[in-house]
Amino acid sequence: MIKNYYHLLGVDLNATKSEIKKAYRLYASKFHPDKQEGDKFFDDRFKELLEAYEVLSDDNKRVIYDAKLKKDYQNDEKNQTYENRKRKEREQNEREKERKKKEEYERRDKLKR
Repeated sequence: MIKNYYHLLGVDLNATKSEIKKAYRLYASKFHPDKQEGDKFFDDRFKELLEAYEVLSDDNKRVIYDAKLKKDYQNDEKNQTYENRKRKEREQNEREKERKKKEEYERRDKLKR
């Protein structure tokens, strides 16, 4: 699954360049490795923020990224639909087994009487 740069920067999908820049500066100042005494988590997060900013602030890169994000989202949606369908089938099969089991118990109970 592709990283969601919009989510990472906390901006909307149709954010302007100035909104993206503002969000990047805000988070970059919080996660800058020099401010966090070299903590690996903050270093990694800062690199992700920089990558997100570089992609979303460049019009050509952003168009390509948006297309990939949309395609990835559609594939994920298809996978979820397939998984949901399989889950529902399993649940239906379980209910059917339980129903048959109950009928069998009732039939046996009637025979005992």
